[in-house]
Amino acid sequence: MSAIKDNDIRLKDELLYSFSSADNERRYETEIIIEDSAHPASIFGLIVSGIPRLVVGAPGGATIIDEHTLIRAGDDVLIAIGSYVCSYSLVRFELNWHLEVDQATCFGIYYSPTHDAYLSHGELSVTRFDLFGRILWQSGGADILTEGFRLAPDFIEVIDFNDDVYRFNYADGESTKAESGGGDRIAPVTPPTPPGMRLRTGRFQSDH
Repeated sequence: MSAIKDNDIRLKDELLYSFSSADNERRYETEIIIEDSAHPASIFGLIVSGIPRLVVGAPGGATIIDEHTLIRAGDDVLIAIGSYVCSYSLVRFELNWHLEVDQATCFGIYYSPTHDAYLSHGELSVTRFDLFGRILWQSGGADILTEGFRLAPDFIEVIDFNDDVYRFNYADGESTKAESGGGDRIAPVTPPTPPGMRLRTGRFQSDH
């Protein structure tokens, strides 16, 4: 079990970071570019107990760092970046997996202790995923989901650009539109790796 405290974990916007270059303000232990993106939309640095551990770049829309960009999940941290969620181990200090949770931008990550549910709020979809990097369900609306997001006791409430309100069930992502119509189910995205496996090569570029 990691003894690292939450206040020892910091996420920094590193949009000006140059991968594989010595001319950066700080040197991270591991550099990763998801999908080999030549121009990542977002680049974040993870600093743990004052040590620059990981810098990661991802495609998709730009994610803004706020209280929902990084959350603790036991001995791991989950990071929303671009159109992805990444899982990083605070025990081994390496990336566990990355998962595309939206076709545009992941705005943030949420956790419901009551339902033991990890959820991402995306521009086009709400996604429930597990700690192995598997999508459990994914649902969207008639327009972009930019006007509100909250976890209610029995459902996830999302408001789209047209101010239509959707309520998604935690269990299966089925939805009702609170004002008119209904939400759309999105075909699940194949997880990047089978349960229990760790990604080290292939879609990642690392200096290790």
